Amino acid sequence: MKLNVRHKLYLTAAISLVGFVCLCAFALHLLYRTMLADRIAKTDLLAQMARSVAASIYQREQAGQISEAAAQAKAERIIGQMSYGKDGYIFVNNSKAVRIVFPPNPKLVGQNTWNLHDPDGVYLNRVMERRAVAGDHRPTFYRFPKPGSKTPVQKVAMVEYFAPWDWVIGTGIYLDDVQHDFDALLWEFAAFALPILLLIFGVAFWLSRNIALPLSALAVQTGKLGTGALDITIDGVGRSDEIGTLATAIDRFRLDGLEKRRLEAEATETRQLREAERAQQESLRTAMNSQLGAVVSAVAGGLSRLADGDLLHRINTPFAAEYEKLRADFNDAVTRLHATMTDVSGATNTIRAGSGQIATASDDMARRAEQQAANLEQTAAALDQITATVRRTAEGAVQARKLVQTARDDSERSGDVVGRAVDAMTGIVQSSTQIGNITGVIDEIAFQTNLLALNAGIEAARAGDAGRGFAVVASEVRALAQRSADAAKEITSLIKMSGSQVKTGVELVDEAGKTLNRIATQVSTIDGIVAEIAASAQEQSTGLSQINTAINAMDQATQQNAAMVQQSTAAASSLAGDSDHLSSLIARFALAEQTKSGRPPSLQRA
Repeated sequence: MKLNVRHKLYLTAAISLVGFVCLCAFALHLLYRTMLADRIAKTDLLAQMARSVAASIYQREQAGQISEAAAQAKAERIIGQMSYGKDGYIFVNNSKAVRIVFPPNPKLVGQNTWNLHDPDGVYLNRVMERRAVAGDHRPTFYRFPKPGSKTPVQKVAMVEYFAPWDWVIGTGIYLDDVQHDFDALLWEFAAFALPILLLIFGVAFWLSRNIALPLSALAVQTGKLGTGALDITIDGVGRSDEIGTLATAIDRFRLDGLEKRRLEAEATETRQLREAERAQQESLRTAMNSQLGAVVSAVAGGLSRLADGDLLHRINTPFAAEYEKLRADFNDAVTRLHATMTDVSGATNTIRAGSGQIATASDDMARRAEQQAANLEQTAAALDQITATVRRTAEGAVQARKLVQTARDDSERSGDVVGRAVDAMTGIVQSSTQIGNITGVIDEIAFQTNLLALNAGIEAARAGDAGRGFAVVASEVRALAQRSADAAKEITSLIKMSGSQVKTGVELVDEAGKTLNRIATQVSTIDGIVAEIAASAQEQSTGLSQINTAINAMDQATQQNAAMVQQSTAAASSLAGDSDHLSSLIARFALAEQTKSGRPPSLQRA
């Protein structure tokens, strides 16, 4: 569906109107919810205040200032007297829904309202008691008659639970009061929004008059411009808004059309003048072409002779003044080319002679390089053998040093063993001396025992028959003491014999230790000599390896030199061939030297 600008403006105004109405409706909805939340908050605050009254009286009861019954009665009286607004009151029930305080009808105090419900089936007291005991502070919505009326009205209540007395304290507000206040605000809002709606319609009408109509007029005038009518007047030129900008652009388009017509007329006149000039230039071009043909023919002939190798040809026929420089440049170029080719011919002969000398010298150098490479290979082979021999010598010296070190270590360990043997034998001598002392003590004990036994025998003899048994024991003790003394003497003689033998062994072992020490000293000397031999052999092996590496490097360098000499020989041969080829190419050109020598110039094309 196509819409003109006027309809689009009206559609924009309608959309703005609908948006404004929706925004107003949403704002009113938020306002109603805010008012309701504010009333519910105030109701909750009143319930909390009533609970605070009960709590303060309960504190006096706990302090012993008043009895529980008096405290509850006082709290019932104070809460029953609390009212607000036109018909607001505070009620008190217990958790079983039994009424304790009910200002609208005190006769109903003590009534159980557990099963009381509103016309919608909401058990209002049952719900409120359960929420209060559970600590649920959500509002309770129900329908309940106002004081002095029997018609149920929508109401919302908030309750607080006072556990010490099992009281459910609550209050509620009628929603028709909120609706009444909201309706008053709604009329005020409508009085404010209606002028805005009228303003929107007025602006839309004004825009359609000041935008749509001028645009329609510009559309008609643009259509006339499309048919070629450029003598019309464009409406709206000079306005300061977008319509004026558009009208100015259309008027500029009209002026451009007029300018285009003028330029087309001038272009037609200019085209006629150019055709006359072109005819005049055509006659001049014909005359110039005849002169240019003669010049091209002469230059073509000269180039043809030059292509055949004739460098002695010159263009001697004068050209027209504007082409005379071309003839002079051609003759100069041929003269310079002739001089260059003459110099190249002489240089070619010199290169041919030099390349022959280079080839001869390269061949001689190649033979000497090959001989030197062969000598270096023989030297490298001999050094390899010497290096291997010295390396084996160094390895043998290292092995001998290891064996000498092992022998030295063994001799040192043997010396230690001999020292420990001497110490052990010395200990044996000391132990033998101590054993001798012990046998002396045993001999002394045997002697004393013998004396004691003798005295015991004498005393037993004096005792007569009563001491006969004791005399037998004394006799046995004397016999044992005698055998102990004999054994001690025999041990003493054996110890003395062992001591002399051990002393001899100590002297022999000591002599063996001294001999081993001398052997160890000599082995250490041999170890130092062998170490020096091994180090010298190692240094000789390292030096020979370095010499061998240097000779191998010289051999490689000689081989590379030989290869480079061969390359130089090949390059000299190639240079000689190129010189001959260059001489044959130069021979194709007719030069002054060839004419003077009487040789006919070669005029074959390359």
